[in-house]
Amino acid sequence: MRARNRATLWLQTTFAREESRRVLWLPVALGAGVATYFALSFEPAARLALPFLFASILVGAAAFASEGAASRLALGLIAAFGIGFSTAELRTQSVAAPVLLHRIGPVEVEGVVDDAQLHGKSIRIVLAVRQIGHIMPERLPARVRISIRTGAENLKPGDVVSLRAILMPPPSPAAPGDYDFGRAAYYLRIGAVGFSFGAPTTIAPHVPGWEDRAATRVQLLRWRMTQHIHDVLPGSTG
Repeated sequence: MRARNRATLWLQTTFAREESRRVLWLPVALGAGVATYFALSFEPAARLALPFLFASILVGAAAFASEGAASRLALGLIAAFGIGFSTAELRTQSVAAPVLLHRIGPVEVEGVVDDAQLHGKSIRIVLAVRQIGHIMPERLPARVRISIRTGAENLKPGDVVSLRAILMPPPSPAAPGDYDFGRAAYYLRIGAVGFSFGAPTTIAPHVPGWEDRAATRVQLLRWRMTQHIHDVLPGSTG
């Protein structure tokens, strides 16, 4: 009984001391919800993500309406946890795209340049795929990342190119706990990586739809800034 009283007193004292910083626990709970989703060994039912999100928002509304400080904080933490968990699941669903299962090529690849960056002695480009050999459209990765040794120095976002390349599935971690490029690639909708044979052929400038124009302009701005930096500071320094 005495130990329980001491624990209760400690909790009350700590809670009172944290009065001005209680709101800072909300992003912690949000992050805990996201981390819990990625820690699961199974994929939760997709149909439950939106109801769970709405329920969490309702709990958050109840937290604002609550008069007691302790109940407000508890409900707020539960709401933030639920929003983090359901948002992570919805994000996973929204970026779902085919991923290459085995090595193929050399194969003809055609797509729109999303990004082009100097990487060592190569230019690494990310293509929004239009066609890969004879792969059926429903099995095409949304994007692929390809390293090009020569002939890609002037490629910029928005160019439509064709090239021959070897493609492979995104790599798994080299060791337990290492950086998981495959997971990062999934959320970037990159379903294959590889390298080209020879220089790419520019087919035509891409004319984006209204929904892609803003993204293309941002990528072009980044590309021009990068080119300007490399003009002043060549090589790895830039």
